[in-house]
Amino acid sequence: MIQIATCFIFIYICVCVCVCVCVCVCELKHTSRQWYIKFHNVIVLYNFIKNIIDQCIYLKVKGNKYIFLILYVDDILLTSNDLGLLHETNNFFLKTLI
Repeated sequence: MIQIATCFIFIYICVCVCVCVCVCVCELKHTSRQWYIKFHNVIVLYNFIKNIIDQCIYLKVKGNKYIFLILYVDDILLTSNDLGLLHETNNFFLKTLI
């Protein structure tokens, strides 16, 4: 009898832990999605255009200058043909997103 009761308690604990882990993972997915939506809204206000094929790549053209923004999980890579535009964009991000 004691072994059966112990087994049921163990299964109950495993199920509770599994449910808690699933809830946490779902909340993390929701949080990362909210972060991406906020990031996208801010970056579009700064005249970046999302790439149609790859949605983690953005482009901004200013005259003959251009800057690419590549977003990978929580890293941002900026590359440009103009150093001034690169510093301007970097300063914008530091003020707006942090």
